[in-house]
Amino acid sequence: MLQSVPVRPVPESKSTFQTTELDGVRYRIAFYFVKNGDFWMMDFADVEGTKLVTGIRLALGVDLLEPYKYLAGMPQGQLFVVDTSRTDVEPGDDGFDDRCVLYFRPAADV
Repeated sequence: MLQSVPVRPVPESKSTFQTTELDGVRYRIAFYFVKNGDFWMMDFADVEGTKLVTGIRLALGVDLLEPYKYLAGMPQGQLFVVDTSRTDVEPGDDGFDDRCVLYFRPAADV
Protein backbone atom coordinates (compact mmCIF):
# COMPACT_ATOMS: atom_id res chain seq x y z
CA MET A 1 0.00 0.00 0.00
CA LEU A 2 1.32 3.45 -0.89
CA GLN A 3 2.12 5.84 1.93
CA SER A 4 1.92 9.57 1.29
CA VAL A 5 4.90 11.44 2.74
CA PRO A 6 3.82 15.01 3.49
CA VAL A 7 6.26 17.75 2.50
CA ARG A 8 5.26 21.04 4.10
CA PRO A 9 8.08 23.54 3.69
CA VAL A 10 8.20 26.77 5.64
CA PRO A 11 7.32 29.42 3.00
CA GLU A 12 10.05 31.90 3.98
CA SER A 13 12.90 29.39 3.95
CA LYS A 14 11.60 26.93 1.34
CA SER A 15 12.75 24.09 3.58
CA THR A 16 11.44 21.68 6.18
CA PHE A 17 12.69 18.99 8.51
CA GLN A 18 10.56 16.11 9.67
CA THR A 19 10.60 12.63 11.18
CA THR A 20 8.88 10.03 9.00
CA GLU A 21 8.43 6.28 9.40
CA LEU A 22 9.33 4.18 6.34
CA ASP A 23 9.37 0.37 6.37
CA GLY A 24 8.78 0.49 10.12
CA VAL A 25 11.86 2.63 10.82
CA ARG A 26 11.85 6.31 11.78
CA TYR A 27 14.02 8.65 9.68
CA ARG A 28 14.81 12.34 9.83
CA ILE A 29 14.34 13.88 6.40
CA ALA A 30 15.28 17.42 5.44
CA PHE A 31 13.72 18.94 2.32
CA TYR A 32 15.07 22.13 0.77
CA PHE A 33 14.63 24.11 -2.42
CA VAL A 34 17.68 24.99 -4.54
CA LYS A 35 16.69 28.33 -6.01
CA ASN A 36 19.47 28.71 -8.60
CA GLY A 37 18.66 25.25 -9.97
CA ASP A 38 14.88 25.44 -9.45
CA PHE A 39 14.57 22.00 -7.84
CA TRP A 40 14.02 20.29 -4.48
CA MET A 41 16.56 18.15 -2.63
CA MET A 42 16.40 15.95 0.46
CA ASP A 43 18.80 14.58 3.05
CA PHE A 44 18.22 11.30 4.91
CA ALA A 45 19.36 10.62 8.47
CA ASP A 46 18.53 8.03 11.08
CA VAL A 47 16.35 9.08 14.00
CA GLU A 48 19.45 9.97 16.05
CA GLY A 49 20.52 12.41 13.33
CA THR A 50 23.37 10.40 11.77
CA LYS A 51 23.38 11.30 8.08
CA LEU A 52 22.82 8.39 5.72
CA VAL A 53 22.57 10.24 2.37
CA THR A 54 22.62 13.93 1.48
CA GLY A 55 21.68 15.76 -1.68
CA ILE A 56 19.02 13.51 -3.22
CA ARG A 57 17.31 15.48 -5.98
CA LEU A 58 13.52 15.10 -6.01
CA ALA A 59 12.57 14.20 -9.57
CA LEU A 60 9.41 12.80 -11.13
CA GLY A 61 9.06 9.18 -12.14
CA VAL A 62 12.13 7.60 -10.50
CA ASP A 63 12.75 5.63 -7.33
CA LEU A 64 14.71 8.22 -5.36
CA LEU A 65 16.16 5.58 -3.04
CA GLU A 66 17.34 3.07 -5.67
CA PRO A 67 20.96 4.29 -5.86
CA TYR A 68 21.31 4.08 -2.06
CA LYS A 69 19.67 0.78 -1.11
CA TYR A 70 23.05 -0.88 -0.64
CA LEU A 71 23.78 1.47 2.27
CA ALA A 72 23.14 0.10 5.75
CA GLY A 73 20.08 1.63 7.34
CA MET A 74 18.39 2.89 4.16
CA PRO A 75 14.75 1.91 3.55
CA GLN A 76 14.37 -0.80 0.92
CA GLY A 77 11.02 0.40 -0.40
CA GLN A 78 10.50 2.90 -3.22
CA LEU A 79 10.20 6.67 -2.76
CA PHE A 80 8.93 8.70 -5.70
CA VAL A 81 7.32 12.02 -6.68
CA VAL A 82 4.07 11.99 -8.65
CA ASP A 83 2.61 14.92 -10.58
CA THR A 84 -1.11 14.30 -10.08
CA SER A 85 -2.01 16.82 -12.82
CA ARG A 86 -0.22 14.59 -15.37
CA THR A 87 1.63 17.58 -16.82
CA ASP A 88 5.03 16.09 -15.84
CA VAL A 89 6.18 19.37 -14.32
CA GLU A 90 8.69 19.06 -11.49
CA PRO A 91 7.70 20.69 -8.18
CA GLY A 92 8.78 24.33 -8.16
CA ASP A 93 9.46 26.82 -5.43
CA ASP A 94 5.80 26.74 -4.47
CA GLY A 95 6.63 23.35 -3.04
CA PHE A 96 4.56 20.26 -2.78
CA ASP A 97 0.85 20.80 -2.96
CA ASP A 98 -2.05 18.87 -4.43
CA ARG A 99 -0.19 18.66 -7.76
CA CYS A 100 3.08 17.04 -6.63
CA VAL A 101 2.99 14.34 -3.98
CA LEU A 102 5.79 12.24 -2.47
CA TYR A 103 4.86 8.57 -2.06
CA PHE A 104 6.57 5.60 -0.41
CA ARG A 105 5.91 1.99 -1.42
CA PRO A 106 7.06 -0.36 1.38
CA ALA A 107 9.61 -3.06 0.58
CA ALA A 108 6.97 -5.75 1.22
CA ASP A 109 4.92 -4.34 -1.70
CA VAL A 110 7.75 -3.99 -4.20
